[in-house]
Amino acid sequence: MTDDFYDDLVTAKILLDAGANVNIKDNSNFNDTPLHKAAYRLESKTVDLLLSYEADVNLQNCYGDTALHKVARTGQMTYGDEDDKHSKQLCILQSLLKKGADVNIENQKEQTPFHYLLETGNKEAIELLITHGANLTKEDYKDRGPLLFAAVNSDASVMKLLIDKGCNIEERDIFDRTPLHRAIK
Repeated sequence: MTDDFYDDLVTAKILLDAGANVNIKDNSNFNDTPLHKAAYRLESKTVDLLLSYEADVNLQNCYGDTALHKVARTGQMTYGDEDDKHSKQLCILQSLLKKGADVNIENQKEQTPFHYLLETGNKEAIELLITHGANLTKEDYKDRGPLLFAAVNSDASVMKLLIDKGCNIEERDIFDRTPLHRAIK
């Protein structure tokens, strides 16, 4: 941990102790809370600090994304060491879930955190959300279900896991594409 990061945590704690609103939304295009930002940046210590001050894990930004959506989405980004990214992502997911994060909450595109996570290939995190009740049949606004999201990544072990859990291998999106179509780019 860098000194700057430590100083940021200390400063955040001072502000929270003084009564700063832990759930305040910014005026950006997203209307994110501090928890949204920390989750997206994979800052697990900051997430834990905000959670200790009762940050609302199910608060949605203007697009309907929660902190769980944000951390699930980080897997789609280039981050350097993939193992480190997956480890941090898993740690934050666990923290949010312990505080009652809803794995099936939908954003404006009818997408759940599980949909985003399926595109990452982070099998441990995917299994964690399944264990916490992720909907294995939920489709988004383009009629894409779990296998269609997972097929983008084409991770064989994730595809096998979803098929073994009963996901529909013949599901079709609004363009009539199946998981096989998406797997063969």
